[in-house]
Order: sequence, then structure tokens, then C-alpha cells
Amino acid sequence: MQDIYTGLLRDFADAEGLDPEALCATEEIEIAGLSLALAFDGDETFGDLVYACGLGAVQAERAGAVHRWLLEANHLWAGTAGATLSLQPETGTVLIAGRLDLDGLTAPALGAVLEDFVDVALYWRRVIHEAPLVASENPSGELQVDAFA
Repeated sequence: MQDIYTGLLRDFADAEGLDPEALCATEEIEIAGLSLALAFDGDETFGDLVYACGLGAVQAERAGAVHRWLLEANHLWAGTAGATLSLQPETGTVLIAGRLDLDGLTAPALGAVLEDFVDVALYWRRVIHEAPLVASENPSGELQVDAFA
């Protein structure tokens, strides 16, 4: 399955005008200012492509509200389009990640998934750093998705 993963990265790089050797070596791409890490997870019988990026650390004064929003968003993936939000224990950096079954995955399909993933990641980066916290701007204390999006 590792060979399928490597072939997919090469096909994706070709389709996106990237250097296939560089992508295979770094397993990292930049899209819309986000650095996305790609990785293989599996063995010779099954395999997934894992994709993730860091969104920054939560400021102390925002931690309570933001951590609540992250948990709520992860509930049945309601606010993440299937990705998972987490906190890196050592740094407090918020991470967003997803995974795809390699079986039948094509470069165009990967491109479409990553495009959607980046949209969600950019949204959450804004939430983490910019969403209103004060009662006059956000009386319910809940994330106002429609107002913020």
C-alpha cells in the first residue's frame, strides 16, 4: 500500500504542477497559506492517506470558549466536514486532521478533498483567533457560525 500512496502523491503533484520528487520527499504542501502534512498510515494489506495542519495556539483569555467550540464541532463532525480538531499537548496548538482510504483514491479526488479541508481549516483558524468572545458581541456564548462565516 505504501507504493499506492507514493504513486498517488506523484499523480497529485503532476496534476497540481508540483515537483513529484519534492512532494514525495517532504510529504508537505502549502495551500492558501496553510502547511498541510501528508502521511501514509497502514501496512501491506490496507492503507490510509492522513492529512493535517496546525492552526495556531489558543490565547489564554480565549481558551475556555475556543476549547468548548472545538469540542462541539467534533461532535459527530458537525462543524468539521469530517475532519477532527485536537490540541497538541505540548504546545496547545490546535490541529485539524482527516484521513482517506487509499483504495480507489485518485489525484483529482484528493485535490477536491484537500480543497474542502483547507476551507474548513481556514474557518477554524479564524474562529480560534478572531471569533467574538464578549457578551455584547456574542450574548449566548455560543459560536455564531452564520454571523462569523
